[in-house]
Amino acid sequence: VYGGGQEGDKIKVFTLSRLRLGLLVDTDILFAGNWKKLAPHVDAIVGLALSCGENEFAYLSALSVRYGKPFAVAFEDGTLLWGKP
Repeated sequence: VYGGGQEGDKIKVFTLSRLRLGLLVDTDILFAGNWKKLAPHVDAIVGLALSCGENEFAYLSALSVRYGKPFAVAFEDGTLLWGKP
């Protein structure tokens, strides 16, 4: 768990086998500060979100490139958004 900052107070890192995943909920995945905190500690960043605001979440590709981490976000309607740097 990584804390501090104005975005997510606590950010979870889960390990599945040897894969380390940073979990961000809803719009916390949109904050560069959260990616900066997680990037050194994870292999990929995953998120769960209520809605698929395509314009908002399109920014994730830029964060993926900036921090060098692949991402996946699952939305409540079953939509999956993913990408890699």
